Amino acid sequence: MPRVLFLTAYPLDDASCRYRVHQFVPHLEQAGYEVTISTFASPRLFSILKHRGKLVFKALHTLYNSARRIARLSNLSDFDFIVIHREAFPFFAPFMENWLVSRASGKSPRPKIIFSFDDAIYAGHHDTSTLSHPWLYRVKHGRGYEQVIRRSDHVIVGNRILAAYARKLNPSVSVVPTVVDCHYYRMNPLAT
Repeated sequence: MPRVLFLTAYPLDDASCRYRVHQFVPHLEQAGYEVTISTFASPRLFSILKHRGKLVFKALHTLYNSARRIARLSNLSDFDFIVIHREAFPFFAPFMENWLVSRASGKSPRPKIIFSFDDAIYAGHHDTSTLSHPWLYRVKHGRGYEQVIRRSDHVIVGNRILAAYARKLNPSVSVVPTVVDCHYYRMNPLAT
């Protein structure tokens, strides 16, 4: 049974992780894949990061979650596929993602690396003045995603604009639009 590790920065509460990773797990398992999802941030840290203050709590939990993530990355050869959804760490991207791709390349047997993104992560954050932690967003994304995309075995993007960008760097690109699960979400006839 092929084993897949999804690396996400945030838990199920994050819309991107929910719609682009979690809702596909039952389908992958039904197709015969063994799926593991490893989030960087715990639900508690994710919740508290949305607000100002509590810097000591945030710093301690970030250190704990960083150690937990590094421990998870120590056994990459346990998996056949590693899917990095946007970022493996929610800061210092893409440095950590490049490190991860290099680390996976040295393993035998070598897991296939799939990089997935649904935003223009290569554009960076120009106006951070309205964010809870503007200083964090200054180090969150940087230049260098080109290396991650180029060195990945496959790239999954959310739309054709992102695909056009990714195909300049890697010919193996698939477009998987962000969708909602119609079995879970029903249309409200009164809303139409």
